[in-house]
Amino acid sequence: MSEEGGKKSPSEHMPEKLFRELDNDTNTKLNIEQLARITAMVKEYQGNIKSHLTKQQAILDFAINYRAEQENMEMKELLERLDQRLERIERQVLKQETP
Repeated sequence: MSEEGGKKSPSEHMPEKLFRELDNDTNTKLNIEQLARITAMVKEYQGNIKSHLTKQQAILDFAINYRAEQENMEMKELLERLDQRLERIERQVLKQETP
């Protein structure tokens, strides 16, 4: 959007005007310029949507990776605790076996 003194340029009002004209008269035939403008707007909207979806996917990927890392750390902690217990049990068994 180009702004000069806080006002929109006339070209920014054109899509609104065009859509209003199409709403008022459904039999309106589009000329090549109007069709090109509509096509450009649709492509711009598609680009915006794709960009938004890409950002959302990145956020979801981060959240999934963060949670997976938390689970990995929890699992590591549990395995370390199990390892410590096994070592204690082995020491106890060895003490009982030695006369």
